[in-house]
Amino acid sequence: MPPQERDRLPVPALTVGGLELDPDRSEVRTRGAPVSLTRKEFAVFWSLVADRGRVTTRSALLRRVWGREIDANPRTVDVYIRRLRSKLEQTTGCRIETVVNVGYKLVLPQP
Repeated sequence: MPPQERDRLPVPALTVGGLELDPDRSEVRTRGAPVSLTRKEFAVFWSLVADRGRVTTRSALLRRVWGREIDANPRTVDVYIRRLRSKLEQTTGCRIETVVNVGYKLVLPQP
């Protein structure tokens, strides 16, 4: 196991809006059923959940998820948002709203 993973403290799972998010496994579950996400998709979703109720800018998502990893174009975020929408909206009831010229806002289903 790489040192950065071995030395990392576990982050507790989070339950919000009927969803269970496990950051150590990069896993989302709805009503006990897993939703298949890649690690990057999970990281983008985790950031949106952390900012739930507020708009998250593309630059904030790039900084949080990709960091210095790549010289990413802000449109990279758009691709991941499109993937998340297709995987999450029908199965979980979550909506990711576009706030034109600003970023994205997560709207969780009402329990």
